Amino acid sequence: MELKTLINTLKQTGLPVAYGSLGGTDDDTEVPQPPYLVVLEDTRSDFIADNVNYSKSHNYHIEFYFDEKNPELEEQIEAVLTNNSIAFSVSEDMWIPEERFFEKIYSI
Repeated sequence: MELKTLINTLKQTGLPVAYGSLGGTDDDTEVPQPPYLVVLEDTRSDFIADNVNYSKSHNYHIEFYFDEKNPELEEQIEAVLTNNSIAFSVSEDMWIPEERFFEKIYSI
């Protein structure tokens, strides 16, 4: 899946979405309060034969940041992925003490 298509698809959730980060000290923009989504490219799974990359398969992590558990919002994110034929796996909720909020990762 093309990155731009993935980001536009995730905007159907109604949450803020960006690649890499949603602002902060590097670009002097304010980081929004959770919940929001950040997309990062993970390893690629290319099809290689005879020393040629025949097809590129991009894998992404969708990082969902939240400060309150909201199962309905998680279901909404998963429905957007499912309705757009995007297969995914989900991590457990991870507490980030420095930020004082949670992260859940959807791997696609």
